[in-house]
Amino acid sequence: MGQYDIGLIENADGTLEFTADWWGVETTKGVSQAEFEQAVNQKYQYHNVKMACEEKGYAVEEELNEEDGSIRLVVRKWVSD
Repeated sequence: MGQYDIGLIENADGTLEFTADWWGVETTKGVSQAEFEQAVNQKYQYHNVKMACEEKGYAVEEELNEEDGSIRLVVRKWVSD
């Protein structure tokens, strides 16, 4: 099987875009461009939410990967009187 690199391009407006031979990636890895971008975006948002919770003093108690592909985080904050 061939290997296909995936690159990242910064557009003039500052937005980022993935670039690759998507046909080759999908054919050899079974992952479409949309699926790849969705997985990267999900991980990015996961880390953003986790960092925001930790910055506010919450601790992740439980992490569940749901059947629909979503991730559920259960957080807790201990408050002393």
